[in-house]
Amino acid sequence: MVKRITDSYTFRVISLVFLVLILLIPLAMIEEIVNERSYTADAAAENIMSAWGGSLTAIGPVRA
Repeated sequence: MVKRITDSYTFRVISLVFLVLILLIPLAMIEEIVNERSYTADAAAENIMSAWGGSLTAIGPVRA
């Protein structure tokens, strides 16, 4: 009986590790896009708050 290299457990484990490492690349790219969009959203909210929200003055009844 001839044992092929593709039948060994070592080959399967190495193949699985290789596939996991290859799939981490797109995951990192997606994470980078999410972080960039989060930063952009925070910057836009900060810009809107600075443009529309000035200092607030609380005015109420005055006791003499």
